[in-house]
Amino acid sequence: MDRVIDGHVDETDGRIDEAMAPGASSHSVLNEIARRVLLSGGEVLSVRKEDLPDGAPVAAILRYAL
Repeated sequence: MDRVIDGHVDETDGRIDEAMAPGASSHSVLNEIARRVLLSGGEVLSVRKEDLPDGAPVAAILRYAL
């Protein structure tokens, strides 16, 4: 909700390359991750950074169908 990470998500292996500064050749990595989650049928929740555990910049809960 209140965090921005500019860069790229690699299409082949999902590696994140963080940009040193925002620019025309980079985009919001968190928005891209959220887009991919939504396209795969997942759910995205936005929270304030003070509500994340241990000062983490992002958090995820991964669940698999049984």
